[in-house]
Amino acid sequence: MYQLIKGINHIHSSGFIHRDLKPANILITQQGEVKIADFGLSKAINIRQNRMTPGWITLWYRPLEMLLGQQEYSQVVDIWSIGCIFSELINLEPLFDQDKNYDMIVSIIDKRGFPIDWEGMNNFSKIEKFNQWKQKQKQSIKLISRNLCDQGNDLLDKMLDTNPNKRITARQCLQHVLYKIIYKFIQKKALFL
Repeated sequence: MYQLIKGINHIHSSGFIHRDLKPANILITQQGEVKIADFGLSKAINIRQNRMTPGWITLWYRPLEMLLGQQEYSQVVDIWSIGCIFSELINLEPLFDQDKNYDMIVSIIDKRGFPIDWEGMNNFSKIEKFNQWKQKQKQSIKLISRNLCDQGNDLLDKMLDTNPNKRITARQCLQHVLYKIIYKFIQKKALFL
């Protein structure tokens, strides 16, 4: 995960959004290096024109804001996808595996809660369909990621925040305590090799 996040941080720092992160687009070399593939849907971020097509990103890895049709989005859409991949690696099954937008929205709200603190939520024409879900609280991330340490759960929780304005960035992921702990462990282990 660290290599994937480091790679996406480089892509984001270069002014791009990948927009199609999924397991099939993550390659691992024989030396164990992670390579991000398939930039066919990637998009340069243009400050003057940030309206984009909301239908990109494979459905299982598409964040709530895109499912609702938001055309102005940022690089944190890639972080949602990485969170879904992270969960899939931990649980050995996709977190969200519905085949239709509506079913995906319902599944996301069911597992991650309704983003009542996101001002942009009221701008969507589809929102009336989901009024019944407004009281749905976010499940504990531990129900989603049963086999993860507390620091890993915290990182995953921040990656899968349904409020895109609160979702963690790639740079923040790299600075997360989980990777600080892993880095210290690797450094200690290297002393004994």
